Amino acid sequence: MQSPFVPFAAIATMLVLALSSFPSFAAETSVTACGAPETESANLEARAQETGQLTIFLAAIEAAGMTDLLKTEGPYTLFAPSDEAFAKLPAGTVEALLKDAESLRAILMYHWVAGQVSASEAAHLRTAQTLYGEALTLTLERGVLFVDRSRVTRADLRARNGVIHVIDDVVVPTGTRTASY
Repeated sequence: MQSPFVPFAAIATMLVLALSSFPSFAAETSVTACGAPETESANLEARAQETGQLTIFLAAIEAAGMTDLLKTEGPYTLFAPSDEAFAKLPAGTVEALLKDAESLRAILMYHWVAGQVSASEAAHLRTAQTLYGEALTLTLERGVLFVDRSRVTRADLRARNGVIHVIDDVVVPTGTRTASY
């Protein structure tokens, strides 16, 4: 029986291919959607920490061994689930994922896009190709941006190596096992 998980070597290959083929998008402004000035000298990790809303996401990145990717040149777009998004998962899910680095990497890479895509650019796209290899569906409903089924609650948190959009659900690619979580 073939494992339902994507091997790490395959993920690394997809990452290299995605980085070499995905276009970069120009930054629009140095002000967040909330109107606060940004520190564009900070990397994605520092910006995520500054929000105070992404502690579980950052812990998952660390558990998956992907922290260095937050610090690389990029640019990247992260659709980062808030702590509240992780709290919506069934009891024990986060703990189980933190112990399953392969599944965790797959899920995290599904939240990660090569290139910098602002919220206004995302609103005009239908999909965004993830580092996982599957595309996220982007929709605009009554002026609110959705990523798959998840609502963007905070947009355009810019860093020197990309942008973060905080989302209100953890989105999962179709190729990962989730039934036991």
